[in-house]
Amino acid sequence: MQVLHRFFCSLAFGLTTAVILVAPWIFGAWEMWGFWPFAVVLFVAAICLGLCWVCGAAGRDGGGVPRDGICILAAFLPFLVYAFVRFQQADVYQDAERAFLLHATALLVGLIVVTRAGPRARRVLFLLIAADLFALGAYGLSNHWIGGNRTVMWVPGFPGYIAAHRATGSYFCPDHFSGIMEFAVCIGVALLLRGRGVTLRVAGGVLMGMGAMGVVLSKSRGGGLTLVVVALATLVWGFSHMPRATRNWWRLTACAVLLAGMILLAHFAEAYLERMGSYVGLKEARQKPMREAVVFVIDGFKQQDRALMFAGAVRAWRTHPWVGIGPGMHPNLWPHFGPTPDGDRAARRWPTRLNNDYVSNAVHNDWMQLLEEYGVIGFVLFLVPATLGWCALLRRVRDGARDRDGVDGAMPLAALLVVVAMAFHALGDFNLQMPATAWMFAALIALSFGTTTDYTDGTDSA
Repeated sequence: MQVLHRFFCSLAFGLTTAVILVAPWIFGAWEMWGFWPFAVVLFVAAICLGLCWVCGAAGRDGGGVPRDGICILAAFLPFLVYAFVRFQQADVYQDAERAFLLHATALLVGLIVVTRAGPRARRVLFLLIAADLFALGAYGLSNHWIGGNRTVMWVPGFPGYIAAHRATGSYFCPDHFSGIMEFAVCIGVALLLRGRGVTLRVAGGVLMGMGAMGVVLSKSRGGGLTLVVVALATLVWGFSHMPRATRNWWRLTACAVLLAGMILLAHFAEAYLERMGSYVGLKEARQKPMREAVVFVIDGFKQQDRALMFAGAVRAWRTHPWVGIGPGMHPNLWPHFGPTPDGDRAARRWPTRLNNDYVSNAVHNDWMQLLEEYGVIGFVLFLVPATLGWCALLRRVRDGARDRDGVDGAMPLAALLVVVAMAFHALGDFNLQMPATAWMFAALIALSFGTTTDYTDGTDSA
């Protein structure tokens, strides 16, 4: 039984690792033909985890489990049960099923990593993710400079992104490529600041530079703003492990490096900065008086596609504020709620703004779509584990100086910065609805639990 126990545990962890590392290369597993094979592999991994528990003691080899990780996973279950009930009530089964499974599979990834990864396996998986992100970035940059983004892996890219000369990497959308590159920046920063030894610190610096370059070449406006937010988060928490006497000096040094980087960006990436300013007419607004400029920018934002999708999502949410319109129902109900509500059929007056010129697959705001589709009840149920996880990560970052290994110390900081990046970028995009990004996100958070001695270390299960 002990042999079977170890076999099933290793198989569960190995299959999960394969999904985490391979899925970003299959266009982020966005298409259903890409999503379902990986979902099935995760279901098989969950079955192996169950057989592992049947054949041996539940939890880690050695008898203990990370308390924080298990508590957060348990706190996520009420939301998952609620999401399952709403999924069963939805009108469009396939879209609702996908929306539910996105949460369920992310939970499976977290559960397997938390319960089956021992100390050595955690370090190996963390470094494998870092190497995978480096390879994704290297492919994205080479495809941009050499191939002109004409293809995404083995298929033709979108003409609009090719014409705009925006790097897309292995994702069809440059904004989603920017999202996965933000992971590279966060892990690179963590290795640079918390890694021990020249090798880890140099690798962290290279990975951070690769990720930042990928974001810039994608010309993602949300990605650029996210890098600024990650930099601010690093100033707050990245140096907390240092002695108080030297902490502020390092922060001043980091501010100087950040300022120099922004100056270089302004000099070498003019097209990117112009694209940022053109979104709401900032370039034109600079030629107007202050009050007129503010009104001009606000009016400009109201006419942008994201603002129209936000407004449509709010109108949809108001129809069912407590329970929402149902998982995955935004693209199906968009034709109804997308037009502005000032039309009048009886008076034969068209709405001021129609929605017949583009399709809205997502709200481009994960927080707003969560509220729209799951209502106030689902939103609150989701915030409970999210808040618990945030508090636990803060505690892990604070205690990081006591870790024996530099990689262990880097994991909590990387997870914290990744959460900051995704939570902020989610205000203007839907990176976490890309399955591959969501699975890697769950893995990075799960890896950070178990880096302190709140359990009895046993033999690695993988």
